[in-house]
Amino acid sequence: MATISVAEPTSTTQEHIQMIVYITSVLSIVGSLFIITSHHRKRYEKRDFTSKMVYVMSCIDLCDTSFKLFGTMGYTRMWLCNIQGFVMNSAGISGVTWLACMAFTWYRWIVCRDDETKLHSWFRWFCVVSFLPSGAESLYLAFDGKYGHADFYCWIGDEYGDLRVYLFFTWVFASAVVIITLAILVAMDISRRQHSQHNREAVSSSKLICSKLTAYVAIYVVVWGPCIANRLVQFATGKSIYELLVIHIVCNNSQGFLNAFVYGSAIQAVRHAIFGSIPRDISSNTGSFNTIPNVVHEDEAPGVTVSIFATTFNMGECPAQWIPYGHDIYVIGVQECLHLGDLRAMMKAYLERGMRTPFAEYTREIGSTNTMLGYHGYIAITIYVAEYDIASGHFYMPMPSKSEVNCGKTLSFRTANKGAVGFAFRYMDTSIAVVSCHLSSDHKGKTNVERRNDDAALIVQSLHLSGDTMGISFPLLHHHTIFMGDMNYRLSRFNATPETIVDLVHRALAHKKWPHLSTPHVELSPASIPLHIVSSAQRGQRRFKRRTHGAWTPLLGHDELHASMENGVFAGFEEAAINFPPTFRRLRHTSLLKSTNVASVFSLQVENGGGQRVPSYTDRILYASLAEVESNLKCSEYMCHESIDTSDHKPVSAVFRIITKTTRCPTVLMEDDSSRVWMGDAKMTDVHGVRECIISLSELQWKTSVKRRSSATSKKVNEDNDDGMNQDDIKLFTLFPLPLEDIFAEQRKLHQLAESWGLTNSSNDQDNSKHVSYKGVAWSIGREHGVVHRCFAQAKRHLDMAVDLRDSTKSLGQCTLSLDDAFMNLNNPVPFEALLTAAGRHSGHLHGRVLFRIV
Repeated sequence: MATISVAEPTSTTQEHIQMIVYITSVLSIVGSLFIITSHHRKRYEKRDFTSKMVYVMSCIDLCDTSFKLFGTMGYTRMWLCNIQGFVMNSAGISGVTWLACMAFTWYRWIVCRDDETKLHSWFRWFCVVSFLPSGAESLYLAFDGKYGHADFYCWIGDEYGDLRVYLFFTWVFASAVVIITLAILVAMDISRRQHSQHNREAVSSSKLICSKLTAYVAIYVVVWGPCIANRLVQFATGKSIYELLVIHIVCNNSQGFLNAFVYGSAIQAVRHAIFGSIPRDISSNTGSFNTIPNVVHEDEAPGVTVSIFATTFNMGECPAQWIPYGHDIYVIGVQECLHLGDLRAMMKAYLERGMRTPFAEYTREIGSTNTMLGYHGYIAITIYVAEYDIASGHFYMPMPSKSEVNCGKTLSFRTANKGAVGFAFRYMDTSIAVVSCHLSSDHKGKTNVERRNDDAALIVQSLHLSGDTMGISFPLLHHHTIFMGDMNYRLSRFNATPETIVDLVHRALAHKKWPHLSTPHVELSPASIPLHIVSSAQRGQRRFKRRTHGAWTPLLGHDELHASMENGVFAGFEEAAINFPPTFRRLRHTSLLKSTNVASVFSLQVENGGGQRVPSYTDRILYASLAEVESNLKCSEYMCHESIDTSDHKPVSAVFRIITKTTRCPTVLMEDDSSRVWMGDAKMTDVHGVRECIISLSELQWKTSVKRRSSATSKKVNEDNDDGMNQDDIKLFTLFPLPLEDIFAEQRKLHQLAESWGLTNSSNDQDNSKHVSYKGVAWSIGREHGVVHRCFAQAKRHLDMAVDLRDSTKSLGQCTLSLDDAFMNLNNPVPFEALLTAAGRHSGHLHGRVLFRIV
């Protein structure tokens, strides 16, 4: 163990050092208190996760610097020395670890595209990592008597220089590596976003953020660099260098003061104190706007019909081929697929050979081929689209923030033997989400329908397929959604016996409703789409309605999925009429095309004495559309492929014909649009059709239909039943435009981050920013005064706004409002009524008026 003999300083030198300690500590305390009081003075809705992290960091700095004020008083009081050493050591380690956690937060926010709710879920782990190890280590040092003389206060004694290196500075070095690495990754993603948009606002925000990241790393180096250098010199030479010691004290003790300027907006506060308030644009709060009267609605581009073939097949670990030619997009969902690579290669070659055009392949999967660990292969989704459509710009796929969800359970972990994977893409002007899933199966003959409903809810709220996560369920962010897979819902609603179900299947087949009758073919053309405008208020009441054909109706009355959908699960989804026999559980190498004995093709007993199994429609394809475009989608075919007999399931497929436009150009003209460009090194408003769009929501009323537990919160809910909830922690968030309707989607997070860090030149008020698409306000304020959402966006028809009402932990209700009738009646409020959903279930209604202005 190295021993350090520090030369005795003169009394004058000692006084100078102690004075420096006092001055810098006081400044650091002032800076920390400034951040803490600023945080508490903010309105609740302005406290984002970044400010929460900065607040905790300031509390750590406050503890650290407060005990430094005791200086060398602990040299003669061992109890005080131990307390001072414990607090300073634990606060030092916790501080650097917390800074690394802050860097990780920015990485998750920017690179991984997490939303505020997801970031908040990390907070407890940050506390565990930052405080438990540091506290345990500091207690050990106290009980082992390692605290003592450390130049200008009590800490790990000078005679334990090696412990300082191993037990303290190792944390500092490790945190530095983490911070620098994550800062580089964040900077790279910011650069990618900037170059994908390349306009002045994106460049400006990216430069501001990169400057902030540079300052963040630089301050860490400034605060800890001299400290490390001084302690290493002491450890190596056995004495201190006075000048280095002074720099060490000044830099390390000033962390709270420096943080006030970097994170606490101290510069803005000083400027405000000297020059007074800076005039701000308050038109968004007063309702005074300079709107553009000269607006001409263009004739809409001609519509074209795109054909999507979607199919799901639980392959039972066996290969198969059942894909027809002649469609524009192929969406293939498989479960329990052991030879996924071979299957995809075979399908791609099959399509290219038959359609004589090259296809691009997009793939995602979860699972494993390791059957020893309970896996049965992959849950996968594959999209095939002609390369021509990609090259022409017709097809575009964004980067998702979360494209897979694990639903299987092993001990306390979620595993990938059950779950879902998905994609979202835009074809011409239409956004489409597709998901392949495998939900929980029954256990030993006992129904597991509630677990399946929970799996479905988890998937709907956890998948984020189109860009940055905003916490809004993916079906609300896309014009159309196709949700398919082995959902494992059974014909067990009334606990019917296998013999009863087999008899119902036999009767349906006897009426020749299959295979001779399929879902009626629908010729969907642009001319078949009604041209009148439907009021938003007329779209608010949409609930699942069964579609059944004649003899199949008694059989489908036993279906768990239809019953669950009638009770609000898969809210907003529909299913085409089923007119084919149950697809599970079949005996391999059997088919109803070859046999008239229905019972002979089904496996009616669970293995190992697990009871009876009823034939069921486990393989399903559901679909949903936003209200304004629901007439643009028709399911023209819904069938099972009875001839495929290699698995204990039958493949199920559907053909969707969707009306889409041939161009994404806006359908509104301004007088000066002739000089505008599409994209380039210009301002956002130089892009053709982009204007400041102002969406106003007023007369808001929220009715909740969720039964809540008896609690303090629910009591307040019941006291204010006229419009739902009235708690201070309820916030209303709006998202406009939707990500796949937004040509600036990739740069929105840059502006959001710059606003959150207080880097903009206007004001640190995210709700007044015209560059940010996701904004929040307290529900009480929105209900009382209305909500105004201002954003630079393309002013055109068929736009939507997502609305999310949430508390600090979860969403209480979400919906998507069509803005089309408001757009067609500019400057005039129109009524709306929308069903709210939470985790894919109905949760209430939102009423009000919406107004669209263009500036």
